[in-house]
Amino acid sequence: MDLAQSLGLNVFENVPLVGNVRGMIYIRTIALSDKLKTEDDKRVVLAEEIAHFQKNTGNITDLNIHIHEELIAHKAMIEQIDLFEVLDAIIENGEYANSYNTSKTLGLPEWFFKELYQFYSKLPVKPFIYRRCRVYFNPLRLEPIEEEYYEAQTPA
Repeated sequence: MDLAQSLGLNVFENVPLVGNVRGMIYIRTIALSDKLKTEDDKRVVLAEEIAHFQKNTGNITDLNIHIHEELIAHKAMIEQIDLFEVLDAIIENGEYANSYNTSKTLGLPEWFFKELYQFYSKLPVKPFIYRRCRVYFNPLRLEPIEEEYYEAQTPA
């Protein structure tokens, strides 16, 4: 809410929006759906609407333009979540790492974490070592590494 206010945006919660629409922005007013039950849901949808405000330009009623701008805004929202925060949450949950536990650790709705996971799984990044785990992409996964191997790879 603080970011929205600093940008001069008005935010209305519990608005009865039609269909599966979670939020929408018109000029400088954001409406959040009455279907959003948790603060995490509201925070993520608000971030998406702010991304629309910051990234969208032109006539978004034109369907071809709208689809392109939707993808840009969605990508911008996902990029606000640091990859290392996601990795820390997965590591923290250890053997219990699943979309529910990890999303709760990150303070994100599970539906958004699944989208985030898909986004990171498509990154063209080579495996690397982070916090005693080898991180792989496509799909995103972490494998603990043996203590001896970790010590051998770590500069003294």
